[in-house]
Amino acid sequence: DFSERTEIRVPLGGFVTEVLVENDQYVNAGQLLAVMDNIELRSDVEKLRIELNENQLQLRQHRNRQQLAAFDVALRNREAIEQQLEERLRQVAGLEIRAPKSGVLIAEDLSVLVGTYLSAGQRFCTIGSGEGTEIQALISQKDLKQFEGRDGDRVQVRIRGMGTGSVPAILTRLNPRAKVDLPNPAFSAMYGGPLPVKYRTVSG
Repeated sequence: DFSERTEIRVPLGGFVTEVLVENDQYVNAGQLLAVMDNIELRSDVEKLRIELNENQLQLRQHRNRQQLAAFDVALRNREAIEQQLEERLRQVAGLEIRAPKSGVLIAEDLSVLVGTYLSAGQRFCTIGSGEGTEIQALISQKDLKQFEGRDGDRVQVRIRGMGTGSVPAILTRLNPRAKVDLPNPAFSAMYGGPLPVKYRTVSG
């Protein structure tokens, strides 16, 4: 379980065009999770850029003709256009959904969101993190002796979805004995784990 959970919500409405992550994947702070598109917003950006170019021509004409009053008005208009454009570009940047912190991504099948419209404020996923996170890991029998007597030591744990990366952790408990029942369903191949066994629940 995770001591901290951070919900990621869509800052601006738009269609999901690409999803770059999946459930249970470890993500780093700032990592790109998904890309969205908002045609109306991009159209506003193009219109403002055209207005900015037209305003530049007006400023040049008023300066050449020494029309100071008209030049001042055009200059104020330019400042207003630049502010609007800056705001729209900030919103466009928000169409890229990024992880606000490092942790494990918690969500349903995100790939089904491609092509769908998400409203502003709608939940995209959750990131689990925190010092209190408990990780249950598998250790090969041939590597077991390396961890004996190391309770309290810092170790590196490789999490599925991280590629060659790993996260730091503290070894709190080592169970060297084989079990008939899996301690967690995530170890079973049924749920994407490495062990080709079925997970069963024991009813009391």
